[in-house]
Amino acid sequence: MTPQPAPAIAPDHIQIPTPPSLLLDLERLLAADNVNLQSVAAVIAKDAGITAQIFRALTTEDIFERCQQQG
Repeated sequence: MTPQPAPAIAPDHIQIPTPPSLLLDLERLLAADNVNLQSVAAVIAKDAGITAQIFRALTTEDIFERCQQQG
């Protein structure tokens, strides 16, 4: 019997859950009157899943078009 390679996992189907504490930290930072973007970036950088979701959202054509319109 010849070993068969493991089936490939499509990248679109991989979801990494975001820890709830990270989301709470992010909500708290974003709700502040004077948002410190470095602090927001530091929280986002702690989790690969949320970072990937943000990059995916930012690279959609809809977001790109909105940014061009605001200009």
